[in-house]
Amino acid sequence: MSVDPSRQSGSSPGAALADPGPVDRPSPRPPSGARPCRFALLGFGTVGQALVRSLVDDPRPELQLTHIVNRDVSRKRVPWTPGTVRWTDDLAEVLDSDVDVIVELIGGVDPAGAWMRAALEAGKSVVTANKQAVAHAGPELAALARARGLEFRFEAAVGGAVPMLGGLRDGLAGDRVRAIVGLLNGTCNAILSCIERTGASFEEALGEARRLGLAEADPSDDLEGRDAAAKLTLLCGVGFGRHADPGGWPCQSIAGIEPVDFIYAGRLGCTIRQVAYAEPADGALAGWVGPALVPASSLLAHVHGSRNILLAAGTAAAQTGFFGVGAGGRPTAVAVLSDLLAIASGARQSCCGPAIPARTRAIEPPRPQRRYVRFVVRDQPGIIATLAAAFAAEEISLEAVLQEPPVRQAELPFVITLDPCPTPALHRALDVIGHCRFHAKPPLSLRMPDDLEDAGA
Repeated sequence: MSVDPSRQSGSSPGAALADPGPVDRPSPRPPSGARPCRFALLGFGTVGQALVRSLVDDPRPELQLTHIVNRDVSRKRVPWTPGTVRWTDDLAEVLDSDVDVIVELIGGVDPAGAWMRAALEAGKSVVTANKQAVAHAGPELAALARARGLEFRFEAAVGGAVPMLGGLRDGLAGDRVRAIVGLLNGTCNAILSCIERTGASFEEALGEARRLGLAEADPSDDLEGRDAAAKLTLLCGVGFGRHADPGGWPCQSIAGIEPVDFIYAGRLGCTIRQVAYAEPADGALAGWVGPALVPASSLLAHVHGSRNILLAAGTAAAQTGFFGVGAGGRPTAVAVLSDLLAIASGARQSCCGPAIPARTRAIEPPRPQRRYVRFVVRDQPGIIATLAAAFAAEEISLEAVLQEPPVRQAELPFVITLDPCPTPALHRALDVIGHCRFHAKPPLSLRMPDDLEDAGA
């Protein structure tokens, strides 16, 4: 770092400072009259349209949209976009142009990942809302951006307008985060909230989410936990400096949840939410994604609809939370626009932390957890004894048995809660139990993590 000679004279006690080496510090804001930051938009779906509409309604002089790239542009073109915008389906045209930033909003791993790589290789900074592509290729794309002196930003990939990544990276930079837990998927939260509130079946709640525009035609990534797992990967990269395979997290679907589960959860002083949890563990990342019983006193229990929440447990700051609308075109566009404005201002950052996160594996937390197991059976003698024997064979103790009056005599629901037990032992016991002939429906097992918000999950 060079030192300004004009600041080396005089009696200031800070005049002579040792050279600390290269420092990545914000560049000064471009002077008045400088040309705006020019950007191209890849994809004109829900988020892309919301982004452009926000700039039409509230112009930002430091930004200029030059291109919109989309298939079938004649069908996608709308009259309210600026007349200076060039519509095209040719990415090469944009890469050969003088745009500064490419905003990728097409989604999916391919071809989005390849397009972002091509943009960086062409000298264009990248802003994206694509959690899957960043979860799979984020470290490589970040390394390429650093090598080229470019920006690679993806705040919109997690939490919509909620600054979860920025909060972990910047707001908690002075603390050591030891665990994160959150509700990261608005679709699942909306479905479970609907079942809880109305007693609707899972299928009815999913239909309502679709009607409200909160569920995709194929919602499997949301329901099975893959969407939340990708977001958890990004949060771990920023919060812990470790990047896990997004497909490696233990995940469980919410599709087996029924209204009766909320009745039993209520008797236990809980509700049910799709939870994502992670913590560093022996050089790996321990965590999981799936439906779990959450105490009614927990902040997580009070998050309804499509909202998201992230709680970070630190060694100094204890617990810090980030809450807000985590899905939808307009909230996500807010995060995209914020990243664009940061680049236009000359601010520099690395969304992946101070160094490229080391790749690591995701593992099941070794800490035993309490479990909720719901059975629906055809009545016959000896059922409880059979179940108790199967659990006892794996050294799993029964904590309590709960039974509500049956709606239909042919299907008798009841719940057994289990003392903390290792996951492999539980799976072995349930595998044996699953072969019994008295089941009217397959058993449902849910986690009952203690002290979620104190990082004891």
